[in-house]
Amino acid sequence: MVISLAFLRIELHPETAMDTVLIQTELPTGTPFDANVAQVKLLQQAIRDDLDPGDIKNISTVVGHHDTDMFGSSDGLNQAWAMTTVQFSHRDDMTTSHKKALQKVKDIAAKQTQFSLIYAAAASGAPVLGEAAELEIMSEDSQRFKVAEDMKDF
Repeated sequence: MVISLAFLRIELHPETAMDTVLIQTELPTGTPFDANVAQVKLLQQAIRDDLDPGDIKNISTVVGHHDTDMFGSSDGLNQAWAMTTVQFSHRDDMTTSHKKALQKVKDIAAKQTQFSLIYAAAASGAPVLGEAAELEIMSEDSQRFKVAEDMKDF
């Protein structure tokens, strides 16, 4: 059996695997740190109030930046900025789908008028351009070794 990479469907981050939402927020420049903390707590509570408790694994916020690049690039530091991370439960444990939960979070974010900027999106899990990426080929078929070899040349 020969598999051509040209015809092999590659999906690096399937929609069903989307389990984390990142919410970038900004309050007006000069907003005190404590006031930002109070506003993101309101955002977190709005998410907890609207989503089924079993659908949420964790909600956390870092105040002072809203960087999404875990490899080190930064938009800078500002006490009026924050990054809230919503981690959903495993899809088998949720009462809704990850896609519907993401849409609920986006809808909640759209109602938050206290922020001068708010942006909610699924964490892509994709590495930043120029950084290393890891590809895992999973199969019980021995053909996976051929695919792995072909990927080295890709």
